[in-house]
Amino acid sequence: MARVPNEEKAVPLVPDSYVPPRGDRHAVKKGETWVSIANASGLDPWDLIDFNFPGTKRTKQTDSQRAMRQVNWYLREYVGCKTSLDGENWAFDSGLIQGKGVWKGGVIYTPAKTLPPPLPLPRCSPTSAKSPGRRPTFYRLLTNTEKELAATVFQRRNLPSLDTIGIGDGLLGDGYPWTDMTPMSDSGLQMSFEINLGDAARADLTTKQAANCFTTGVGGTVSDLFIHEMTHVWQYHNRKSLRGRFSVGISSFFFGHYDSSGGDPWDSYDVEHQASIVEKWYHDSAKPTHILYPYIQLVVRAAFAGEDALRYAGGLTLNELNRDLADLRSRGLDR
Repeated sequence: MARVPNEEKAVPLVPDSYVPPRGDRHAVKKGETWVSIANASGLDPWDLIDFNFPGTKRTKQTDSQRAMRQVNWYLREYVGCKTSLDGENWAFDSGLIQGKGVWKGGVIYTPAKTLPPPLPLPRCSPTSAKSPGRRPTFYRLLTNTEKELAATVFQRRNLPSLDTIGIGDGLLGDGYPWTDMTPMSDSGLQMSFEINLGDAARADLTTKQAANCFTTGVGGTVSDLFIHEMTHVWQYHNRKSLRGRFSVGISSFFFGHYDSSGGDPWDSYDVEHQASIVEKWYHDSAKPTHILYPYIQLVVRAAFAGEDALRYAGGLTLNELNRDLADLRSRGLDR
C-alpha cells in the first residue's frame, strides 16, 4: 500500500481567502515542483512557498519536518493535490479540481513580474518630523532595488518573503518611525510586516538622502533608516520571544538604547542596540573588515540555521565571534 504524506494543520492558519500581495495565478502542471516554478521566477523555493502560505519559512528555520507537513496540508486541502511520487510530499499535477478557496483547482501564486512605478521622491522638508504622530495613509511594497539592498545586508534566507513587507507613512506620537508584525490588509496589499517611515515612505529607500528630513531624531541617511527598520523585521522573523503587535516598539520604549557600540554578546543588547549595530556597519561601507562585521556574518546572516544556533552565536562576545570568524576564514568558509 502506497504511503500517504504526513500532514499538519498550521497554527495560525493562512485563510483560504488569502491572496498573496501582487500575486499572479499559476495553474500547476504535472512535472512541476516548487523548485522548478521558483527557479523560473528567480526565487528561493521556500520564498515561493512562504509567499503563498506566510509563516512556513519561519517554521522551517526551527523544524523543517514540521514545515513540510504543513505544506503538505495546504497542498491537499487548498490546492487539491492528491498524488505523491515519493510517499513524503504531495505532488503537483495537471487537471486538479479539488481544493479550497483561492487555490482550488491546482492554483498557486507567483510574485508579479513587474512592480508599480516608484512613488515620487518628496522634497526634503520636515513635514512629518517633530509631528504629533499620525496613522498611515497608504502602504506600498518594496521596489526591486530595495529588495536587493535588504538581501545584500541580511541575505534573503534570513528574511521572510520580501513581498509580505509593507512600507507606510505612519509615525509614532513623537514623530519616530516604527515597525510592526501584524497580518493585515491595506491599500490593496496583504502584509505580514509593516515599516512606517513618515514621508520617507515615498522615497527610494536605497538613497543617501538625509533621514531627518522626514522623521524625528534620526540621523544618517534614508537607506540607513531602512536597514535599521529591516533589522526589526529580522528580529520579528527569527526570534520567537517577539510576538504580537508592537512587541519591538514596546521593548524600544522601555529598554531601547540607540547605541552602535559592540563587544558584548548580541543577545545582551536590546532591539534598538542590535538594529543600531547593523545600521552602523552598513553606514560605514558594509565591509568584512569592519569591527562589527562578526555580528553581521555569524549572527544576523546565520539565523537560517535555527533558533538553537542563533542562541549560541548570540551568546558569544565580539572577541569570541572574531575567533570563530578567523577560523572560518582560515578554512575558506567565510562566505
